[in-house]
Amino acid sequence: MIVDHIFKDINHACNFVLNKEKNLLEKRRPPLVISPRRALKFNPFQVFFNDADDDKFVVTRLQSGRYSLKPNLRNRYYLFRGQNKYFNPSKPSMFRSGAQRFLLENIAYQEMFYTIYSHPLVQLLDAGIILQGHKFSFEMNLYGLTQHYYNKTSLLDLTASEDVAKFFAVTDYSAENDSYTPHVQNGIGVLYYYEIGFDSFWKDQLRTIGLQVFPRSFLQKGFLRDMSKTENFNDFPQVSAVKFYHNASISKKIFDKFHGGKDLFPIDILEKHWKNRSSNVISQVTYDYNARNNPHDNILRNRRELEEKGWRIADYSPSFSSDELHSYYQDIKNGWWEDFCSKIFIPVDKDGSFMKDMLSIENLPEYEWAFKEEVNRPDNFKMGMVGKELYPTC
Repeated sequence: MIVDHIFKDINHACNFVLNKEKNLLEKRRPPLVISPRRALKFNPFQVFFNDADDDKFVVTRLQSGRYSLKPNLRNRYYLFRGQNKYFNPSKPSMFRSGAQRFLLENIAYQEMFYTIYSHPLVQLLDAGIILQGHKFSFEMNLYGLTQHYYNKTSLLDLTASEDVAKFFAVTDYSAENDSYTPHVQNGIGVLYYYEIGFDSFWKDQLRTIGLQVFPRSFLQKGFLRDMSKTENFNDFPQVSAVKFYHNASISKKIFDKFHGGKDLFPIDILEKHWKNRSSNVISQVTYDYNARNNPHDNILRNRRELEEKGWRIADYSPSFSSDELHSYYQDIKNGWWEDFCSKIFIPVDKDGSFMKDMLSIENLPEYEWAFKEEVNRPDNFKMGMVGKELYPTC
């Protein structure tokens, strides 16, 4: 639903939405919850009802048994999305060209899967850590991460922060320069607000990216809506939008507030690695992974299509270099893990014992390989869900 009024600027449009949200939040009541028969009493509604600060990421148990680090939705009835122009249909990046096949797009983000998984902390959190005698395996949303690092996917970005949405609503992005500039031209922008219910994360195609090892997703308080190529975001019943007139002065203020986007897109090892890679080369392991996940594809046709478009398949393992990981280990020495943990809220942790365990794992013999450059990963390491998917024969 598009509100039948064009607001004078982004701030007036946003205030209209936030007032609606405030009124709805005042009426929201916790659903009846039957406690699960587990020693840990996690339930999916704790991300909505908790006493944590708004900037925390709430440990939430998923149906898979893993745990997600969701942006706190305690004061949220909506997720947001900002665009400097209204598009109809509104589609994820993969589907905007009208193409029918997406081999190159799939190959690109699957190549990044392997690079991301080569990070020791990604491997550890995927495999799981023991806190107070209970195993916590965390969701490593590789697909969602690739969306934040230049890859085209079937995902549309949403955020739990209205300020983040406002930034994207009043800026222009240059893919050539990989930079943002304030939108100073006349015209009309749009601010979407997406209604989230208690069942949104298992009923809709709504996904969490939230707090991950790499910073862009949590700085943007990210969520994702997975879509098919025939769907239009504007048609979803959860979606409403307000339009507004662009104001150059306001655009510049919002742009400066986020330091030109640097606060949302900091330079990190994943960005550096991906920009420096050979963009027309993919690994054999990625090609094989793509074939496993598309068993009905004609493998010879796929190989021929890649070659015709100037790509080649090479025998190497996509991974961070030792120099790139060295910067991570240096960050660990400078308190990176403590800072990461400080962003997390564990609902069952009434006395702080879970967090105490979490902070201590970097110095425990069974986990130190993920934090110390001179310690090798043990031979008996058991991969988590993501690792088993990428390396099914290991």
